[in-house]
Amino acid sequence: MVTEEALAHARVIWEYSQVGQEPRAADVIVALGTNDLRVAEFAADLYLRGFGARLICTGGMAHLGDLLSTGWDKTEAEMFADVALARGVPRDRILLEARSSNTSENLRFTRELVDQQNLHPATALIAAKPFVQRRVLATLPVTWPEIRATIVSEKMTLDEYFTDELQPE
Repeated sequence: MVTEEALAHARVIWEYSQVGQEPRAADVIVALGTNDLRVAEFAADLYLRGFGARLICTGGMAHLGDLLSTGWDKTEAEMFADVALARGVPRDRILLEARSSNTSENLRFTRELVDQQNLHPATALIAAKPFVQRRVLATLPVTWPEIRATIVSEKMTLDEYFTDELQPE
């Protein structure tokens, strides 16, 4: 059981982890893989609202054997693509990066993918969990320095983030 004191400290870290950017139209939308499919829903909605011409779903078979194990038999990228398709994103507008297992790899392998696809985006709208925004901000200059990126998440409090699958513990 998580104490109220621990949650109070976690709320401070939660707020600090977010960079407060608003969605901006970009050449590509990058959905950073995770065990939380709400990121895929949010990224698909950004695409459907016209914020990008392509949706890149990232993530391999992460979290295997740990407390965050998804139990999925597909990569995070494939699961994200399934969510995007179900929400109405056309299949030909979705690219998959299914090798990454952390934020740095999400960005580095996405950069390699767009180069291979000869896309050369100048801007990216990166959809992530709220508490990894600052990590993305710190990782981008190292992994993809030439991209101008906006980092966004669905707006929610720490308490709203918790679900039956993603509990405070």
